[in-house]
Amino acid sequence: MRDCGRRTFLKAAAAAGAWPLFNLGCVSKPLAERKARIALVGCGNRMDYGLVPDLVGEEIVAMCDPDEARFPVIMASMKSRGYGGDFSRIRFFGDYNDMYAAYGDELDCVLVATPNHQHAPAALGAIRRGIHVYVEKPMVHTYAEAL
Repeated sequence: MRDCGRRTFLKAAAAAGAWPLFNLGCVSKPLAERKARIALVGCGNRMDYGLVPDLVGEEIVAMCDPDEARFPVIMASMKSRGYGGDFSRIRFFGDYNDMYAAYGDELDCVLVATPNHQHAPAALGAIRRGIHVYVEKPMVHTYAEAL
């Protein structure tokens, strides 16, 4: 592991943050003309109360949570908040790796709201496939995960 100064770290972080701005042409059809295909990773309270209300206008295609009891709860929450999508088209997964394998690059975005120690592994699975990711903070649990 190489030791870098604060300026080097900040420059690298800024460059990494700006990269998606230059790579927006990867989507088959512009999102302005269709709903975004979104997968939810972690269907606990944070997803239910904080993130679901902002998703009612998009297309949820997959949900991932190891606790299957969370799926009906999050779907009821989506319905009560006005989600008009087709619930029968949503696929449920217990492992985000299985979800990524099933969908490949068909997803436009993944929202990660898992316990903190699972943020980086769940997000990296999507990032490595070129999928846009929203990750709750902290994005990583250890310094080593950030490298």
